[in-house]
Amino acid sequence: MSIGLSLVLLLLGAFCSVLFAALFQRQFETSFVRLFKQRYSSKSVRDISGLWITQYKYQVKDSNGQLNERIETQIVRFKQKRNLVYGETVDAEEHPEVFEGKITMDRYFTGQYLNILNHQNYHGAFQFVLASGKERMRGKWIGFDDYGEVNCDEWRWVQYCSAKEIDKDMIQKAKKTSRLVDLFEDKQFKQYNNWAQQQNTEKSGVSASLTRK
Repeated sequence: MSIGLSLVLLLLGAFCSVLFAALFQRQFETSFVRLFKQRYSSKSVRDISGLWITQYKYQVKDSNGQLNERIETQIVRFKQKRNLVYGETVDAEEHPEVFEGKITMDRYFTGQYLNILNHQNYHGAFQFVLASGKERMRGKWIGFDDYGEVNCDEWRWVQYCSAKEIDKDMIQKAKKTSRLVDLFEDKQFKQYNNWAQQQNTEKSGVSASLTRK
């Protein structure tokens, strides 16, 4: 076999290898995208729009450099279009925020938050698991602090009322309730049903079983 023919066959083999690799990669990417869509897209999307009471933990350094745990309480209003969710704080103790996320598999809510007052420092991501049959969720946030460190801690949510029920009076009632509840008391958190409906039924402002100790 001549040197010229051997060179041609070698180049042809290399070309075929590159072509096969490109076709295989394209087929793999197409299959991966199809599998991802089948797994994480849903025809019936869980609706979490409405007014939510939420609390999250975070650490603050004192003058001695010691970390002290704090709990931030907020009232957040969510709006939803299909599986895309947008939210904003309507009442907060210190850190008003906006939210953007996506619901997958009718159970997971993943997205990012941004502090309205200081978005350059206080921003990050979150992932929550929606409780089955209950309008509550829990998970964790992750984000930067003033010292350039990445922190993470727990975040809990309960829905106060649906989007259709929101008005100025309902927001005021939610604010009063948020000052009394402790979502990190497990028994209280797990027994949650529908605070707005319960308050209207009892006509007592807030149930004793849902108040902070």
